[in-house]
Amino acid sequence: MSDIRVSGFNDIIFWQEDGIGIVVIRTNEKGLARRSFINELIMALTTASTDDAVRSVAITGINNNFLSGMMDDPRTTQELLDFTNSTSTFLSVLYSIGKPVYSILSGDSIDIGREISLATDLIIATDSAKVGYSEGYKFRAGGSITSMRFPMLGVSAAENSRNVDIVYPGGTLLDSAKKFILSDMGYGRHLIRRTRLRDMRISLMEEREELIFRDFPGGQTKA
Repeated sequence: MSDIRVSGFNDIIFWQEDGIGIVVIRTNEKGLARRSFINELIMALTTASTDDAVRSVAITGINNNFLSGMMDDPRTTQELLDFTNSTSTFLSVLYSIGKPVYSILSGDSIDIGREISLATDLIIATDSAKVGYSEGYKFRAGGSITSMRFPMLGVSAAENSRNVDIVYPGGTLLDSAKKFILSDMGYGRHLIRRTRLRDMRISLMEEREELIFRDFPGGQTKA
């Protein structure tokens, strides 16, 4: 993979720059992505994991957002099953990558965005970002286990070492994050990630039961 955008994606943008595989989640001005983004994210991570030119991966967003939800949030039992199958695959791929994976929050990281970022090795945020879960949100991407990293669950401003790992001023975020990543990717962060995600299968089963079968017994759907 060269320092140009990789074609074939609609819901993400993907390229390699100075050894960093950069994955940008496409969102609208409200920070909402199409739920098919998760499958393209899986494809990008799989490609990055086998590309020797990629030494680390950074997931970020556009429009001063990271990810705050989905335009087409799954509503039926089947849609929820399909989406949780995809998030399970995402976490399995993430578990297997022997390279550091970072989240760069150019803006808010709420609900599913929070779960995605918490699954990565380090969260680097702009000082204007808000992170956390909306009241009533139900985990669907491993949040029940990855949220143990930071005990603050509600939506709040990004704070260094309290709900994210590193905070930079917005005007310097990308340059500062890149400089940090280039200096950091020689450590064995993937081994720490594997320890955190080791029991994810049980957690994902419990999340699915809570999300689907308690809300929609007998396969009912939302009105």
